Amino acid sequence: SKPAPSATSSTSNGLFNKQAPPTGSWTCDTCWISNKEADSRCAACQSPKPTSSGAPATPKMNINVDDNLRKKFAPPEGSWECDTCMVNNKGSDTKCVACETAKPGANSTASKTPAFGASSSTFPVLEKFAPPPGSWTCDTCMIVNKAEHLKCLACETPKP
Repeated sequence: SKPAPSATSSTSNGLFNKQAPPTGSWTCDTCWISNKEADSRCAACQSPKPTSSGAPATPKMNINVDDNLRKKFAPPEGSWECDTCMVNNKGSDTKCVACETAKPGANSTASKTPAFGASSSTFPVLEKFAPPPGSWTCDTCMIVNKAEHLKCLACETPKP
């Protein structure tokens, strides 16, 4: 019988050597691209070549944020942020437009509790999304099916 081929002989001269980075090349710490030894910056992302200590020689960058841009995203003067849902509300709102929590310090009859757990009668629009009477939910795919269907319309699992 023949001896089994050696793994080292097939990998030492084959495809692996062709794919190995050239001697002296360096790998970019940012994008992992292999670069030539003489290159001081990465050919792909322009990150500086790491120094011999291993820390990249990154110059300090000054980021100048335009005040006009900052002002465009600033909340309007007099507005308030809801403590419950973090939505920004107009100063004239006595309760949060999203969850109906009362404005802090406001003397109003607005609900003191958020409306997240409110019944559908509190919000009539929710009744439009309620499942039809007698409908059933498929245990397999969670699709709501009409009462008259004997198997799920989506996955054909029999009605329980």
